[in-house]
Amino acid sequence: MVNTISLDYVKSAFQELENFFWIKESIYEKNIVKLIKNKKIVEAIKIIALQLGLNINIKLTYVKNSDFQTTQATIAHNNKYSTITAQVLIPSNIPIYWSKELEDYIFEVQINKSILKSPISFITIISHELSHILLHSLWHSFKESEVHTDITAIVLWFKDIFIKWRKIQKTYYSPWLSIFWITINRNISTQTFWYLSDYNFKYVCTEIDTIFRNYKWEIKLLQEMENTFINKINYLQKLQQTFIQKLNYLKKYPLKKLSLLDYQKIWFFLQESYLEQVNYKLTIYWKEKSNFLNKENILSHYTKTNLNSLKNSEIYLKSKINNINTDISNIKNDIVFLNWKMNLYNKLRFILLKFIP
Repeated sequence: MVNTISLDYVKSAFQELENFFWIKESIYEKNIVKLIKNKKIVEAIKIIALQLGLNINIKLTYVKNSDFQTTQATIAHNNKYSTITAQVLIPSNIPIYWSKELEDYIFEVQINKSILKSPISFITIISHELSHILLHSLWHSFKESEVHTDITAIVLWFKDIFIKWRKIQKTYYSPWLSIFWITINRNISTQTFWYLSDYNFKYVCTEIDTIFRNYKWEIKLLQEMENTFINKINYLQKLQQTFIQKLNYLKKYPLKKLSLLDYQKIWFFLQESYLEQVNYKLTIYWKEKSNFLNKENILSHYTKTNLNSLKNSEIYLKSKINNINTDISNIKNDIVFLNWKMNLYNKLRFILLKFIP
């Protein structure tokens, strides 16, 4: 079965599940491994279930390979044969996801004790089985698909564990005695868990890594732009304060020997509408900054759709930075104009008045 699954089918499955669940960063398995080594198997299974968003009760049953009730279970593919290692019994009337009935329901998980020898492999196997419960409780259209179940577990937290422990290699040495010497034959047995072929598994992991890499690059770029935007707002606010201080000075100490055009321009500056416009722009910038950051905080999961959203946010933020640069340039020109019209005496007087009440 593993080698008969086409890459096109896997691509379609990954795209569907990536948009449905959103990709999660891989978990750190140390605490789960500790529980397994301490023989707290049910507690370990419940933690794995919670990672998949399943707050359910577990009944654990140990069975032999011949006692599994179905072939629809996690399979270990060896060089020459396949064996069932675990399965979960899912009722036909399974409660819907996140319902109280689902939380109260007791799911029977059947495992072969042999998989407990490798705690990490146990995690990969159980995450696959619990992904069956997740897809069935969601009444997902591909809930019966083993490929979709494999990819669901990879997408939801467990990719790095699978990369390390999807395959287990064991080396066996068998001596062979001849008349004159002893020869040691070295045999390697490879056990592969799950239903994806190596090629298809590599494709899924590569897609996830590419999304992570691009996403983190875009987030870094976006954060740098956010910092630039905030610094620009603070700088504009500082320039506004300087501008208002100079205007207040001119109100108290009117300048002499100004042309009519200069008087008209200063009179325009002193109008409330002009100052209100400057204050209004600052208020809008601060509000946009707050809304923008809140919007990006919800993008904590990774998908190609969210990646495009980040890129659109960068374009939007870049336009806002261009706008604020224009406002900074305008108010700087206004300050330069006021400075140019103030003689040395007024400039010194203005500086001193900033420190002397």
